[in-house]
Amino acid sequence: MYKKLFAVCALLFTVSFSANAALITIESADANFGNNTNVDLAGYWAGLDADDISSEAFTAATMLFSGSQFNNSIYKMTINLFPGTERQFSFFAGLDAGNGAELFHNGALIADINSNLWWSKRWSNNSVIAQNMQLGAGSNQLTFFWAENSNSGGNSFEFAIDGAERAALSVNNVQAQVPTPGTLGLFALTLIGLSLFGRRKG
Repeated sequence: MYKKLFAVCALLFTVSFSANAALITIESADANFGNNTNVDLAGYWAGLDADDISSEAFTAATMLFSGSQFNNSIYKMTINLFPGTERQFSFFAGLDAGNGAELFHNGALIADINSNLWWSKRWSNNSVIAQNMQLGAGSNQLTFFWAENSNSGGNSFEFAIDGAERAALSVNNVQAQVPTPGTLGLFALTLIGLSLFGRRKG
């Protein structure tokens, strides 16, 4: 019995780890839009070849892409959320995005900012994007595009759930507040295993 329980636990751990790894992804590509702020960023991204796109690793989405080597670039952030019940998700983006930004929820455009954004590394700045949205129970995908032309000064992201305290956007922080199905399954199985072990000892 214990071998079977161990095998199922290992499988759920693998599922949980995979879900964790894909919870937030950030990708980038070269793009030279000049000073144009009226750009279809999602449309441009859709026309890119896979070889044009790079994936970026990060611990927390804080002061990303700071420095002139990130000029003339477009970025795509994908956030996958799986709440068990309806939740309010608040998304905050402090950007250096000379070519604007676009935010989609499950493929629907909910924010299109056609202006030169520079948050001056201050969350109180008027250029900070603050967007609230209702997440339905089950799978939700947020897709965020932004593009910078010159003097890249860094980009930071925060979030909040149901009006609670804001936190830096990271896999660990999001996972703690909106667990993935794999994590919930592993937790439930662990409780079952502990219960069975306790009964056997008794």
